Amino acid sequence: MTKSDIAAAVYAGLQREIADVVESTREATARDINALMTATYWEIGRRRTGVSLALVGLCAPAVAQESRGPQLLRSRSAALRLVSAAA
Repeated sequence: MTKSDIAAAVYAGLQREIADVVESTREATARDINALMTATYWEIGRRRTGVSLALVGLCAPAVAQESRGPQLLRSRSAALRLVSAAA
């Protein structure tokens, strides 16, 4: 085996090691991103459920007064749009 053969083998081994490091980093990054996205969507769902329940509680008295129900829904909807736009 010549020096150039040894150098080529060492270089090929180095390439494999680098490729392995890059691949394992990609996999770890994908797992981290998936975990963060899952947590983000869970939090959005949790907050949305809380907002939905709050709206039901706020709108329940108005629904009893049928004439005021649509007006209350419009005002609550506008308030949520303002909060959403500010965020």
